[in-house]
Amino acid sequence: MGTWRIRYMGAVLLVLALALAAWGEKVRLSADTMRYEPGEATFSVEGNVRILRGESLLTARRGTGKSDGSFFHLEGSVSCDMPERNLAFSCESIFYHPREASRIEAFGNVEARQGENTFRASEVLWRLGDIPHYTASGDVYGAWGDRSFEAGLATRKGNQFWVKKMRRFEDAREGVRIQAPVLEGQLREDEMVEVIASGGVVMETLGVRGSAIRITGEKCIYSLAKGTLVISGGAFAQQGDRSMRAENFVFRLDTRVIEAKGKPQLVFTVGD
Repeated sequence: MGTWRIRYMGAVLLVLALALAAWGEKVRLSADTMRYEPGEATFSVEGNVRILRGESLLTARRGTGKSDGSFFHLEGSVSCDMPERNLAFSCESIFYHPREASRIEAFGNVEARQGENTFRASEVLWRLGDIPHYTASGDVYGAWGDRSFEAGLATRKGNQFWVKKMRRFEDAREGVRIQAPVLEGQLREDEMVEVIASGGVVMETLGVRGSAIRITGEKCIYSLAKGTLVISGGAFAQQGDRSMRAENFVFRLDTRVIEAKGKPQLVFTVGD
C-alpha cells in the first residue's frame, strides 16, 4: 500500500474529517504536516496539531493515531479543553482512547481543572463517564478553593475521593493543617463536606486565631458542616507549656475550644 504525505507551510493547515461511529459525529484533525498509511489506517502529524470534536479541542506539537478515531497519542505542550465535561488540562504527552472505556492517560507536568477541583501531578488517568473519575499520581497537589492537599496518589470517583501517601491537608480558610498517611472525603456539588484522616494523625492550627495548637491521635474526622474535628485513639494536645490527654477530643473551629472525652488529663506549669 502507498503512503500519502502532505505538507503545508506557515499557517496553512490540512483538515481531515474522521467519521467516528462511537462518537456519532465528525472529528477534525489538522496539522502542518501529515503522513497517512492507508494499509494500516494510521496517521502521524507534525506542527500545530489540532483535534476538534464538537466544543472539545486538543492541541499539541506532534501526534499519531488511528484514522477510525479509536486512538490518539499526542506529544509536546499538549493542551485539552472539554467544556462539555467541565475539564481542561495541559501536559507533555497523552494517550487518548475515545472508544475503549473512553479514557485519557496524561503524563509529564499535568495541570488540570475539573469543576472546582484543580490539581497538578506527574501522571493522571481520566475515565470519561457521566461522573468525575480520575486517578493522579506522582507528587500530587490538589485543591478545592482554600482547601488543598499534597500526596503521592489521589483518586476521585463521583462525590468521593481518596488520598494516599499524604504529606499534608490544609484548610487555609479555617486555619488548620492535617498530616496523615491516608485521607478520604466526601463532596457535595463539588464542595468538600467531610474528610477522614487515619493511620496516625497530626493536626495543627495555623495561628490565625490565638496560640498554635497541636493535637495527635490515630484518626481525625473533620466535618466542615459542623465546624468540628474529632481526634480519637490516644489523643494528645499541646499548646505552649500546657498539654492534655484523653480518649478523644472535639476541636471546635469557631471558638478554638477543645472538648476532652474519656479519661481526660491536663498538665500545665504553675509559676513561682
